[in-house]
Amino acid sequence: MKKAINCLVLLIVVLATFGQQNNPSLNLPKQDYLQKSKHQKTAAWIMLGGGAILFSVGSILSA
Repeated sequence: MKKAINCLVLLIVVLATFGQQNNPSLNLPKQDYLQKSKHQKTAAWIMLGGGAILFSVGSILSA
């Protein structure tokens, strides 16, 4: 019974969720895409650095 309820809840959530707009109304200029790309690259470097630090600390603590 619990499994059936969980499946029903999951089905309702999936059916009620929309991933993207069908007809996006915004035409963003090139500058907006360049700014977004810059932010994504910054976030990627921060996450890479954080992962390297966590890997280093984990290696040191396990030794």
